[in-house]
Amino acid sequence: MLRIPSKGLRPSVKQHNCRVDVVADWIEGSVLLTQTRISKSDVVDRLIEEQVYRNDDFAWHFITNLWSDIKYRVRHGGIRALRIDSDGVTPEGHWKEFPAYSFCLTLALRDWCSCRDTSSKEQGELFERLTECSMAARGWRTHKTG
Repeated sequence: MLRIPSKGLRPSVKQHNCRVDVVADWIEGSVLLTQTRISKSDVVDRLIEEQVYRNDDFAWHFITNLWSDIKYRVRHGGIRALRIDSDGVTPEGHWKEFPAYSFCLTLALRDWCSCRDTSSKEQGELFERLTECSMAARGWRTHKTG
């Protein structure tokens, strides 16, 4: 899994203090960018390990509700890059096969994570692929010059 976000997650003891969008982006990014299936229990374990949650049952409550949100995002948001079931999220291909989704996801993750190790070269290449795919979808021909 990717490093836990540095923003949007606060210790949750009596109320959930984690932003759903941040945790969902983190899970989706972890699956797609590491090419690894991630289960609910993986996420709960990580949140406990990082001391975001201290109680397993409380963490499970949050993740169970969050899973519904991720299912909605995947099924109704047109996200073909991921497959979700009742227990986990699985990548449906390499992140480079989904340039628009990957680009938007990396931008979102950049807001939530301390991303000192990100590559601006890869981000630029991803943006170029996104632009190329967008133009091709409109019938334009493109030519790479660099």
